[in-house]
Parts: sequence; structure tokens; C-alpha cells
Amino acid sequence: MQQSPYFGINYGWPYGSDGWNTGMDENLIRLSFLARNAVNEFVDTLPESPVPGYSCILNSDGMAYVWLEDGYTFTPLEDGYKFLTLVDGKYWRKEGPSYIEIPSPISLDDRATSLESRMGVVENDLSQVISDASDTAQEVGDILSDASALPVTSDSVTQSLAAWMDFVRNRSNHTGTQEASTISDFAPEVVDSFLNQLYSRTMTASVSGGALSLEGNNDLATEIVSDGAVLELPDSGGVYSPLHENISNVVILEGEIGAICRIIITFRQDDTTPYTVTGWDSNITWLSGSPPTIDSTLGSETLIELVNIDNKGWLGWKVGVDLDFFSPVATTGSYNDLIDTPTLGSAASEDIASFDPAGAAEDVNTALTILINERMSSAARDAVNALDPATATLEDLITALQLT
Repeated sequence: MQQSPYFGINYGWPYGSDGWNTGMDENLIRLSFLARNAVNEFVDTLPESPVPGYSCILNSDGMAYVWLEDGYTFTPLEDGYKFLTLVDGKYWRKEGPSYIEIPSPISLDDRATSLESRMGVVENDLSQVISDASDTAQEVGDILSDASALPVTSDSVTQSLAAWMDFVRNRSNHTGTQEASTISDFAPEVVDSFLNQLYSRTMTASVSGGALSLEGNNDLATEIVSDGAVLELPDSGGVYSPLHENISNVVILEGEIGAICRIIITFRQDDTTPYTVTGWDSNITWLSGSPPTIDSTLGSETLIELVNIDNKGWLGWKVGVDLDFFSPVATTGSYNDLIDTPTLGSAASEDIASFDPAGAAEDVNTALTILINERMSSAARDAVNALDPATATLEDLITALQLT
């Protein structure tokens, strides 16, 4: 008789020999146990007189024991042998002297199916967001193109809005005298005003004496300062965060089912020391593929937008807006009057280097693009598209933009 190197199975009795029934009985018991691929439980002490067929793993020696009619028989288990414990439904694999728990095949299948389903939903939502962003960009471009062609009348001369803006910023078109003390550049105030409107969910526009006024109704940006390199964001709204240290942990809450949560963050770089912002939540999906880098230019501002639809995860991107575009737009003298030709003479020459009558047409277009893209309702968009470029006035455009 010989013994197999696996599980102590006996074999090789000489042909016609007697007395092999005991060894064959042991073989059949071991084979029936191994084919079952299951034991009742792990134990520290073998139970006395359990029901026939009871099996267990004894923790002290790692052997498998099976109770027959009048006692236990045991068998060693080989490395790699996998089995189920009936008491808790867990799967195990023998590795050396230890037993390692392994995931259930059914559990793995269920989790893989669930993950595949969720990824499909995320992919569909992301595709829709990208499609909507592309449509919005096209609509904004069309609106700006139509708005640039709107007629503006000044000093009995009618021309397109774009041509009139080019006329206004050409200094050679302005003559006469004006006291230098009446001319001042309000660039910082204008920047602050535009920032407030950018973070306002609703706004009111009015025209009086040829001057356009914009006023935010609610929800202005909240200033939040990091503490101990941690920046805690609200669940929605506008955030203004002046940097005074390197931020290594940005805390963001979960979204809300059935709602659209949107956060717009402006990071303002320090005037003397550039700081960084890292440690964004790993659950944010960035359109660029990776978290954005904050502009290191001293005094610069970086705009980040985060959106969470129906609590299906945060989507983020760095807004490609240079806030310095707003700076050249100045409110000075009588330059806000559409029917008056402002004058600028030698009295103002002492400060002429810092005086910009109305800013470049491109700068104003950029400001309009942001305001329209961020704030215009679908009703306002339809009304603007319905305007006739040949007859509509600037006040017609403002009236259309006010629709909600």
C-alpha cells in the first residue's frame, strides 16, 4: 500500500490482497468530506457527540475533523483548498498554517453589476453636462453676435453697438475741456460690482438717462478663510476665499437627492506670498482629468465651479475667465450717456495715462458673455433671439434680459 501526497489518500494495495477495507473506508470518508467543500465552523475545542456528519476546523492544529457514529476522524487540508463555513456563509482558503477569508463569488458578481450600473449613470450624466455646456457656448456666441449688431444712436448718428463702443474708446473722437477733478477711475468698484453679480442667483437691470444699472437681489458670495490648512465649503452658493496659507484639505459636503447643488469659489492670491490649494475631495470628477492649479501670480484670482446633480457626485472645472478683463471698464464723467459726446481736454492731461473712457469693446463683450452665461433665463434667451437687429434698441435688449 502507498499513500498519495494529497490529503493522505491511500492506494496501491497488491492485487488480490486482503485487509484493505479499513484504508478504503478512510479514503471514502475523506473524499466525501473534500467533495462537500464545507465545514460547520471553526472551533477551539471539539464538541462532544455532535450529530453525524458534523465537521469543523480545530484552531489549535488547523486540521479538519468529521464526526462519525462513535468518534472523530481527521484529515489534513492542502494549501489552496477552498471551502465554506455553514454557520456564517463565509468562504475560506488555506494558506500555510492559516485560513484566509475570501470574497463570496455571488457577492463579487453583485458588486460588479452594481458598479457597472452606477458608472453607466455617471457617464450619461457627464455626457449631458458636456452637451449642455456646448449648447450654452453656442447660444452665448449667437447672442453676442446679434447684440453687437443692435443699433445705437448718439448725436443723431446711428451705428451698431460694436462700432459705437469702438468710437467711444478712440480718444481722438473727444474734444473740448473738462475739469480733471471730475474724472476718476472706479475700476476696483466696477470689479467688485461684477463679482457680486457673478455670484448672485438673480439680478435686476434698469436703464435711466442712458445708464445701465445692475443690482443683485440675493445670495452674494460668502467670504470663507481656511483654518489650519483646511477649507470647509458650503453645500451651495458663492465663496470668496483670500489665501493666507497653503491649503491641503478642501472639505465638501455630499449633494442632495432631487436638487442641483452648485458652488462657485474665487481664490484670491496673497499680495506678497503665493500659496497653493491641494487636497481636493477624491470624489470630485474634474473635466480636465485632474484637480486645477491655483494661479500663483501675486494678487491674482482663480475661479473654480463645482456642480452636483441629484447627489450623483461632484463635477468640477476651472472657469476660463480672466477677472482682470473687468478692470479697464471705467465709469467716468458723462461717458455713461448714450446721447452725449463726452469731452476730454488739456485739463485732464495730468492723469491721462490712467484714464480709460470705457474699456475695450472686447472687455465689455467678455463681461456680457459671463453675465449672460451665468444669469440669463430661458425666457430671456428666447426674447433676445426674437429681437430684430435692424430695429431693436439697446433698451429692448435690456428689457429682454430682465425676463425670468
